[in-house]
Amino acid sequence: MSFRIFLHSVRLVLSQLVSALKISGALYALSLLVTVIAAMSQARLTLAGEVPIGWQTVVGAVVTCALYIWTAVGWHRFVLLDEEPGLVLPNFHGHRLLAYLGRTLQIALIGMLVAGFFGFVAVLLAFLLGPVASLLVALVATIAMLLVSFRLAPLLPGAAIGQKVDLRDAWESTQLANGTLVGLALIAGVAVAAVDMVSAAVTALPGPMVWVGMAMFAITGWFKLMVWVSIITTIYGVYVEGRRLR
Repeated sequence: MSFRIFLHSVRLVLSQLVSALKISGALYALSLLVTVIAAMSQARLTLAGEVPIGWQTVVGAVVTCALYIWTAVGWHRFVLLDEEPGLVLPNFHGHRLLAYLGRTLQIALIGMLVAGFFGFVAVLLAFLLGPVASLLVALVATIAMLLVSFRLAPLLPGAAIGQKVDLRDAWESTQLANGTLVGLALIAGVAVAAVDMVSAAVTALPGPMVWVGMAMFAITGWFKLMVWVSIITTIYGVYVEGRRLR
């Protein structure tokens, strides 16, 4: 089931490529532009011998996060409600974007609490039993954080389409899917690592291949974003709405 969800999410982007580009293309390009401007501003100050001002990075991160949320809401609504996007941008639903931001922060906070607990245990075991035990706990912590995030993932599409899905609803709807969601996290993680390794290898080549590698990072970054949002959408569709995978 893990691989079926992952494969369905990939096919969802590829089969609806035109709509995916309408929803996310311009917003993703703008996010790249904002990131580049912020990085260049920091680099310019560093080369001039000045202390970089962190606000450029903060502003860039906030704008990029907002653009990603707009993209995610547009894609959720397209897949789950058949809401067609505009010519170059998804429809703007301000209240849905704010609800999505709130749910994202909620999941992030819970994930950090889980990671913090296991981090404390890892440090304790490192003193008592050595680094190997600490590494094992760190691995368990990563899996636990991903599992909790996926178990709560239905909160996000619910916020995007205006359905009242609270923490209890999300947790209960995925209560029988622990194994599937852990497997899904591992598959997605391996896929992302493999894609990034290829892009990094190309970037490390001399000459113009550096630019080819950077272009690959940009393109695969868009694809990873859309597949990730599609995974969350699929989890909602399967475990909350009871949809069947094709």
